[in-house]
Amino acid sequence: MKNRCQLALNDFIDVFKSFQLCFFLAWFDIRIRYRRSKIGPFWITISMAIFIVALGTVYSKLFNMSAEEYLPNLATGYLFWMMFATVISESPTIFVDNAAYLKDMKINLLVLIVRALARNFIIFLHNAVFIACVNFYFQIWPQWQLVFLIPGLALVLLNLFWMMLILGILGARYRDLAPIIISLVQVLFFISPITWLPKLVGSNSWVIRLNPIAYFLDLTRSPALNESPLMSAWIISSVICVFGFAGTFFLYAYKRERIVYWI
Repeated sequence: MKNRCQLALNDFIDVFKSFQLCFFLAWFDIRIRYRRSKIGPFWITISMAIFIVALGTVYSKLFNMSAEEYLPNLATGYLFWMMFATVISESPTIFVDNAAYLKDMKINLLVLIVRALARNFIIFLHNAVFIACVNFYFQIWPQWQLVFLIPGLALVLLNLFWMMLILGILGARYRDLAPIIISLVQVLFFISPITWLPKLVGSNSWVIRLNPIAYFLDLTRSPALNESPLMSAWIISSVICVFGFAGTFFLYAYKRERIVYWI
C-alpha cells in the first residue's frame, strides 16, 4: 500500500509540474470546439445572458423583489452553477471518454482531470464578462471584499478537483453513475440558493445548512457583490476539501492501475 501511495503522490506532483500543459490542452479543446465560430465560447455567454435576463425578470416579480437586488444575485450564482454543473456532469465519463488514449499510451490520469477543470474554468472566465456588465448596469462597483474572490474560488476549484477525480474513478467502474449524477445535478439546482436567495428560507434552514453548494456559492458570489463570505462557508468548505482530498487520494492510490481495465 505504501508503494501505491507513493505512485499516486508522484502523479499529483507531476500534474502540478505539468500545469501549463494542462491549460494549453484546455485552451486547445476550446479552440477546436469553436474553430469555425466568429465569437467562440462567447456563444455560451450570450445564451446565459438571455436565460438570466428572462428568468430574472419573471422571478423578481414572483419573489416580489427589485431587479436591482435579484438580478445580480441570480447572475453571479448561475455563473458558478454553470461551471459546477458542467464539471460534475462530465466527471463520471472523464476516463471512459478518453479510453482510446489511455489504452494506447501511458498517461498521468490526473492530467485529464486538470485539463477538464481548466477548460471549464476558462469558459467561466469568459462568462464572467456578463457578470461585470450586470454589476456595471446596477452600479455595483468593486470594493475591498473582492479580494476574497481569489481564495474563495481557489478553494472551490480544489473541491471540484477531488469531486471530479472520485466520480471519474467510480464512473469508470460503475457506468450507471453517469445518469444518476445528471439527475442529481438537476435536483441540486432547485434546492440550492441560485434562483432564490437564502433569506427567503432563513439562514438556519436545513436546505442551506446541509447543502455544500450553498457554501461554495457564498465563497464565489458574495465577494462579487461586495459582501464578505460567512466564516462558516470558509470552515465547512475547507473541511470538505481536506477530508475529500484524503479519501480520494487513497481511493486513487488503490485503484489507479485498475481504471484502464475498467474502461
